[in-house]
Amino acid sequence: MTRIELEQAVHVESFESCRRADGVVSVTGRVVFDEALVGPPGRVHGGFHPLVRTVPILERLGVALAGRRIAVEAELGAPLSLGEAVAFEGQLEHGDDHDVLTTRFAGTPRLDARATVGGAASFDVDAVGARFAALWETQAAEEGYGMKVVSVPYRIAPSAVSTTLRRGDPALEGSHVARCCEPDGGFGLLALCTQLDAIGATGRGAAMRHPHFTRWLSLAFEPLESSGGGTLILLADRTTLVEDTRPDAPTVTIGDAAYRAATVEVAALLLESPRPPRAVAYGRVTAHPVDPSRFAGFEGMRKLKST
Repeated sequence: MTRIELEQAVHVESFESCRRADGVVSVTGRVVFDEALVGPPGRVHGGFHPLVRTVPILERLGVALAGRRIAVEAELGAPLSLGEAVAFEGQLEHGDDHDVLTTRFAGTPRLDARATVGGAASFDVDAVGARFAALWETQAAEEGYGMKVVSVPYRIAPSAVSTTLRRGDPALEGSHVARCCEPDGGFGLLALCTQLDAIGATGRGAAMRHPHFTRWLSLAFEPLESSGGGTLILLADRTTLVEDTRPDAPTVTIGDAAYRAATVEVAALLLESPRPPRAVAYGRVTAHPVDPSRFAGFEGMRKLKST
């Protein structure tokens, strides 16, 4: 398994931009997603969606990301096929200290995304850090069990799902997250986005021991330069699970029960002794159960396996 490089895995086939009278930059183009981004067979992995649908466009527009906060939000209501050119449109708005890009792929609102770069923190770093550090201690004392999700070891407990990411950890060799690391082995946006996606879906799916697809992601990241050499703790707070109770919400029957999509809060904590754990990412993940009656590759797509 080779390392995934976002700039090489997203091929911009065409790109046009123009500045409107109101100062907003409008963009259109077509991109092709490489096989390295695979999740379900022939499709882009859900955890890549918020980045591949915003970052390459921001870079083409000359928006600097290094050392700045970034928040991303993406609908995952439709698939992105690998190896096929996909049309997109977008708008970039410049603020005093931030830039906001909105995009739509394949002409559908089911593939809308938004990225905000710079500006004020979009979550309370201290409050999130303290809450999830306490959650980490709580779930460590609870009776739980282990699972591997795309070859990454997770711990499942009543209050939370957690995983520990350490630079150079032999347990991560050959795993999905190892492929998403920075060239120096550190954990950047790509690794955090995919793992927060996965741990959020697992936070819901582990309750039924049933795989889930992410339907919506909203994640905010503090500048990550210092995270490469530290230890990261990622958690999904299962006490925050909220099911979509709208009367028209789609349901999937598993056994004798019907389940809807559910949303869970997730966070990443950076451990840097002697400092207390620091929140470097926070957000929400909405996941929907796989429908075994409609998905022919269900058995091959099972992500939750007992260790």
